Amino acid sequence: MEFSRDKDQYVLSSATIATSGAAKMHWAKYLNPKSRNEVSVGIKIVDINKIENIYSFTKQIHRAETCDHENMVKVHCSFKVNDQLWIVMPPLSGFSSKSTIRSSFPNRLPENTVSFILKEILKALDYMHGRNKLHLDISADCIFLDEKYFTVKLAYRSLTSDKATDIWMFGLLALELFYGRLPASDFEEFQFLLGGIEDKFGILSKKKECRRGINASGFLGRFNVFSPLGEVMASCLMERDPKKRPTTNQPMEFNLL
Repeated sequence: MEFSRDKDQYVLSSATIATSGAAKMHWAKYLNPKSRNEVSVGIKIVDINKIENIYSFTKQIHRAETCDHENMVKVHCSFKVNDQLWIVMPPLSGFSSKSTIRSSFPNRLPENTVSFILKEILKALDYMHGRNKLHLDISADCIFLDEKYFTVKLAYRSLTSDKATDIWMFGLLALELFYGRLPASDFEEFQFLLGGIEDKFGILSKKKECRRGINASGFLGRFNVFSPLGEVMASCLMERDPKKRPTTNQPMEFNLL
């Protein structure tokens, strides 16, 4: 089904259902000019004036329109309306995994649920990488749990140029899902996080303490939420050397998935 690039064919809901940065998300109805039927859609309205490189951004959106996979949020079309870019996509019956964790699983998701989500997102990444398309913003707030079709869908963010970065961010996503949040509140703690991952989740030297007096071994003790299978997978995905990170089909061999 083709979707019109004429804004008059869409009727926006009055309420904004989500806001992030330069964009607002609305439910809408699309009036098919041929059948005269109404079709439910979601429309992301982006303020062009808040986008640093609008040429690059629109190019990425056009790339996203060519992606078609059951584990990806489909972009039907996009068009300019004054100082706005309207991006038309299917409505999702569920919420982002981040909002689901915050509202229903404040302590963290069960490991089998995390495994399922990661496996489904990996399918979408494998599809994209097989077509030399990248995501580069894989995180819990752009993963939607579609209750209607019982699927996990990855929303586009910023299609760009490095597959190894996508793999690293997939590992970071695993941490976020296991913890219910990123287990580091600032840049300093994040450096300890990466150091612990590099050490295969071992205990760093007691001499490595942050300036505020937090002991590295105590900080890394937070990793006890991981099973041994999760430890191995995360340490491989977040390998510091990009050349040593696995491709999208290799993590499927981990027992966790």
